[in-house]
Amino acid sequence: MPTVAGVLRDEAVLSFVTRQLTEWWANYEWSAAELSGSRGIILHEDGKTVAAVSFAYDRNDRVADIFIFRNSDKIQRLEEVRIY
Repeated sequence: MPTVAGVLRDEAVLSFVTRQLTEWWANYEWSAAELSGSRGIILHEDGKTVAAVSFAYDRNDRVADIFIFRNSDKIQRLEEVRIY
């Protein structure tokens, strides 16, 4: 069962990121980044950071959690991140 009470599980997580988010956020500039020691994405609009997406991984290096930050207070506190 891929979803329970609005929680995405298993392959539904990757599908959500690759299909829904890229469609909803198509007009943003996407940059891969290291966030809190893990892989992530920074989204920019007109040179301003508007969202950050980070991932948590299980022991097998599979995505276990996705964290999406759009709160402007939290985004303003992002330090310079290494973009690769």
